[in-house]
Amino acid sequence: MDEDDSDVEEPAGEYGWAGSGRPPNRDLHGAPIVVVVHTNGVHHLPISLCSCPSAPDPITQYLQMGFYPSTYKQIETVFTFQVLDDYRLENLECQTSCHHYYSKLRRMTNSIFPTSVPDRKRELARAERQWRNLKEWKWFGFGHTDAIPGDTDLALFCPTCPQPGVNLPDNWEDDEYQWKYFRSFVVDGNFVAAHQQQLRTTDDVWIKDGEGFMTRRAPYFDHLRCTTEIREPCTCNEHRAVLDRAKPHKGCDVTGIGAFACLRHGCYCPGDRAANRPRVNFANISSFTYRI
Repeated sequence: MDEDDSDVEEPAGEYGWAGSGRPPNRDLHGAPIVVVVHTNGVHHLPISLCSCPSAPDPITQYLQMGFYPSTYKQIETVFTFQVLDDYRLENLECQTSCHHYYSKLRRMTNSIFPTSVPDRKRELARAERQWRNLKEWKWFGFGHTDAIPGDTDLALFCPTCPQPGVNLPDNWEDDEYQWKYFRSFVVDGNFVAAHQQQLRTTDDVWIKDGEGFMTRRAPYFDHLRCTTEIREPCTCNEHRAVLDRAKPHKGCDVTGIGAFACLRHGCYCPGDRAANRPRVNFANISSFTYRI
């Protein structure tokens, strides 16, 4: 384990407030000291909110200032909109984990004693998931309306494949060359995307359930409960994907992900992905549904 992975504070000498990474008091002239996480590091800043009778609630005031609170009860840590966007791109393009991204911020804040900087990895992971969902609501037109996204409303299908009412003329059914409007799909699976079963599954909060590319959980489990797996003998030589699926996955509630995609362009179909459960193979694939 790296020494930076420990949360034990080290003496910081002359660095920081009175030789530590935290201020000596929790307020400054009546204004509470809040941990502000930005792209250039972790800061302790006093924030004084408006207390006028017509002032909005504290959460709204923080959001208006460009700060996303880590909690909605007692706000002690906020993340700037810039750091949430930056981490989203780092995770998407560079596959940077939350642990390594926040370790970088701690090192930028205090290169000598990074462990003296408050650890907010768990809060960053939770806030980023919420932030990503809020961005999707805005991108798909649900940010400023009372409408609630339905199935596949937060996902886009391939813009090139033929879609009636989207990129086809009104009289496309009268065309004698109907082969131009055929769709072709491929199905594939990721057999290494395993998920460890959590101790307290009742604490899980599902931000999305069928609104994106993953299928809804309730119909999916209903399908698995009434489906019988038929094991077929493997006729391929050294086909690792088929041979490895029989390996035991101790403590895992998900052993992979299967999905449909358009054959020509490789774009995933909304609502078509499902998590492969242990001891279930083709039943997972047959549970996919896509509205054409």
